[in-house]
Amino acid sequence: DRRLGRQLHGGPADGRGTIDVAGVGREFQHVSIGNPQCAIEIAEGLEDLDLLMRMYAETSTRDGFAIRNPAYYRRAWEDFMGAGMAQPFIAEVEGEPVSGLIAYRFGATAWYLYGMSRSAHREKMPNHLLQWEAMRWARSGGCAHYDLVGIPGRPDPTDSLWGLYRFKVGFGGELLRTIGAWDFPLRPPLFWLYRQVLPRVLAVMRSRGRRRTQALLE
Repeated sequence: DRRLGRQLHGGPADGRGTIDVAGVGREFQHVSIGNPQCAIEIAEGLEDLDLLMRMYAETSTRDGFAIRNPAYYRRAWEDFMGAGMAQPFIAEVEGEPVSGLIAYRFGATAWYLYGMSRSAHREKMPNHLLQWEAMRWARSGGCAHYDLVGIPGRPDPTDSLWGLYRFKVGFGGELLRTIGAWDFPLRPPLFWLYRQVLPRVLAVMRSRGRRRTQALLE
């Protein structure tokens, strides 16, 4: 398993936190720190979660991945927000919401777990500013590490996830390698059957999920 993390050096400032820009690419500094084309809203109300859910549905439809029932995400977001362990952020361009992010924190570590965006104004790179503001939020809460989670197994420019890799590496992160997940089949024949059946079951679940997600956008 490969993931990317960034150390959060700096101190508290204006209640949110300052981050050392060492290691951040120059082009990323330009669009991440004080991007004049975007504004960040600290989402608080339930209506903001509805907006984030609609953007997440649009993201999944555009990028071709299935998501769970909206009730699942509302529970995951609300419960952790209520405990002070999660914070949604929304980026706006000219007053129009265009992307969002939900970061979690516990102890000295914060995680980027959910990101969503619309197709509008993507050239303004609002996601860069979102990440920077999430890092400031994490730092202000005492976190020393910001986990950008998974990246491709091999940094290959021909990989469909190459853009995601460049985006995360651009923030000056450190590559972290873990052992990953392995299966130890105690009953090989049943494990073989499981391997044959599971992809078909998942395909049906993803098909249903895509239809449910499309209904959110109609």
